[in-house]
Amino acid sequence: MLLSEMRVMKTWVESLCVNLLLLLHTVNSVRYEVIGPSDPITADAGDDIILPCYLKPNISAEDMKVQWFRVRHNILEPGTLVHLYEDGRDQNEDQILSYKGRTALFKEEMKKGNTSLKLRHVHGYDDGFYQCLVQSKSWYEEARIQLQVKAVGSQPVVSIEGHRDGGMGLLCESKGWSPEPELEWLDSKGVSLSSGSTETHRDPEGFYTVRLNVVVKETDSFICRLRQTHLRVLMDTEIHVPGELFDHTIPLTVSICVIVSVLATALLVIIWFIWKFKKKGQFINELRQHKVEVTLDPDTAHTALVLSDNKKEVRCDVMNQEEHPAGPKRFDEHECVLGVQGFKSQSFYYEVKVEGEEDDDWRVGVALESANRNGNLTMSPADGFWVLGKMWRSKNRYKAFTSPPVTITWTEKLRKVGVFVCNEERHVSFFDAETRSHIFTLTECNFTGKLFPLFYIYSFHTLSSSLSIL
Repeated sequence: MLLSEMRVMKTWVESLCVNLLLLLHTVNSVRYEVIGPSDPITADAGDDIILPCYLKPNISAEDMKVQWFRVRHNILEPGTLVHLYEDGRDQNEDQILSYKGRTALFKEEMKKGNTSLKLRHVHGYDDGFYQCLVQSKSWYEEARIQLQVKAVGSQPVVSIEGHRDGGMGLLCESKGWSPEPELEWLDSKGVSLSSGSTETHRDPEGFYTVRLNVVVKETDSFICRLRQTHLRVLMDTEIHVPGELFDHTIPLTVSICVIVSVLATALLVIIWFIWKFKKKGQFINELRQHKVEVTLDPDTAHTALVLSDNKKEVRCDVMNQEEHPAGPKRFDEHECVLGVQGFKSQSFYYEVKVEGEEDDDWRVGVALESANRNGNLTMSPADGFWVLGKMWRSKNRYKAFTSPPVTITWTEKLRKVGVFVCNEERHVSFFDAETRSHIFTLTECNFTGKLFPLFYIYSFHTLSSSLSIL
C-alpha cells in the first residue's frame, strides 16, 4: 500500500514538473517585437512628420526606456541621441543640438504600445535612418526607420562669368534641394556640352546647392537643365550669348551709340519710377490713416516665443522653452502669438518690421477669435486665418496661405510688411511698406467675429530673428 502511494506521488510530482516546465516555456516564448514601417517615410521640408514605431503585442511602454537614435554609416555612434524617455519622463540633456525643441512622443498613446516619434520642421540634415529602441527590465528590441526629406529648390540661375580659355564662361547654380539634383549644359539643338564636374555643397540646414560651369566658343542660345528624378522635376533656364561678347574690338562709334541709348532709356525709367513712387506713397499714406495700436498678448504665445517688455517684439527660442499654463487661448504647436486688441466691423492697418536669416520662417496676418489654436494648423481662410508668410529656406519667395497656397516671388527681401483689413469689402491686403508696393490680397473673406493681428516666427538661430510691431 505504501509503495503504491509512493509511486502515485512520484508520478504526480513528475507531472507537476513537466507542467511547470511547459508553463515556463510558454511564458518565455511570448515574443515582444518593436515594429516600424518597411518602406521609407517621406516628408516635405518644413513639415511636421511622424516616425512610426510600436510594440507588438500592444503592451504599455510607459514604464519602459524608449530611445531614438540617428544611424550613420549603418552603425550606432556616440552622440547620436534624438530623443530619450526614461523613468516616466523625457530626458533630452544629451540630445543632438539640432533636434532641441523639435521632438516629442505621444504620451497618451504609450499605454497602447505606441512609441512613435513626432519630428517638427523637417530639414535636409534630418534625411536618413533612425533607430527606435525600446527596453524593459528583461528584454529590449529595436526597429530601423528611414526618413526621406523632399525639397524642391530654386529655378537654375545662369550667369556669364567672362572670358575664359579662349571662350566665354557660363555658370549655372540652383539652391535648396533634397535629394541632390543633376545639372547639364545643352546647346540650342539640345546637344549635351562638355563641361566640368558639378560642384555640390550643403547649406546650414542640409539642403543641396549645385553649380556647373561650361566654356562656350561661339554665339548661341544655351540651356542649363536641372533634373531631379526622385521628385520628377525638370527645369530649364536659357541664356543667349551674343557674338559681340567674343569680339574685343567693338568700334568706338558703336560703343558711343550704345551708351547714349542706355542713358536715354535710364532717364525715362527714372522719371517713371518717381511718378509711380509718388502715387504709391499717396496710397500708403491713405492706409496709414487706418493704423491701429497693437501689442502682443502673452496669454496666447507659444512657449518657444519670447516677448519684449513693451510687448511690441517677438523672438523665437526653441532651445529654452518656458513653462506656461496651458489653455484654449495659447497656441500649443505653432509658434504664434496674437495681439491684445481685437477688431470687429471696422477697417484697420498695422505694420511689422521683419529681421532674420534666409532659412527662418515667419508669417503675419489676422485670425478670428474663434479660430482653433491647438494641434497642427493649416492657417487657411477656412480655419479662420488670413496670412502671408515667408517660404522656409527660400530667398525672396513668399506664400499666401489660401486654399491651395499661392507662391509669390518678390524682387527684394521683405523687411517691413503692412497688413490692411478692409471690413467693408471683406478682404485682407499685404504691402511692402518699404517700397510702398502691393503684394497680395485675399478676397471674399468670411469675417464671422472679432479679428486679432497674428504673428508667427520660427528660427533655428536662437533669438537672432524677430517680428517688431511699428
